[in-house]
Amino acid sequence: MKRLLNVALLLLSIAAWQNTQAQTYCEYSIGFAWCGPGWEVDDITIGSFSEQNGGCNNNAPYSKNLSTAITVSKGTPTSFTLGSGGTPVQWAIWVDCNADGDFTDASDYFWGSLTPSTTVSSTMLIPASASASQSRIRIASRNQSIAIIKNDACNFGFQAETQDFTIVMNAPGGCSTP
Repeated sequence: MKRLLNVALLLLSIAAWQNTQAQTYCEYSIGFAWCGPGWEVDDITIGSFSEQNGGCNNNAPYSKNLSTAITVSKGTPTSFTLGSGGTPVQWAIWVDCNADGDFTDASDYFWGSLTPSTTVSSTMLIPASASASQSRIRIASRNQSIAIIKNDACNFGFQAETQDFTIVMNAPGGCSTP
């Protein structure tokens, strides 16, 4: 009986430990992807944020630019333009609206191109009900003919680039969320 109790306590401890571990974003570490001229995320304009010629930082297929913040207002359409270095690519944007450390929620996939293009422009809308005030946005380009889908946030592709930024999501009307 004592042994059974010890096993039960051990299993409960493991379960409790797993529940307290924070989700972490998938990030490229090593593999067959590379970033090269032409298919990178070279130009980004989202609302008032603009980064030009910023593709293939350190010649890596993944950049974590969390010291750079992109600010949007919840409930207000925000225009964006993405540009590659000259090769038509597929595009996608994910935003972790609830700041749970992943891009797997149904509402995290914001936009994806249907055909390859060197430049895309559209709008995205952060829901007014988004619980987070600050989180992460992921922008990806892939030199492929198949559209990037929701589940591809952790697929870093082959000839591709993915860039993560901090996103600040202000309350509707543009006021900073406390």
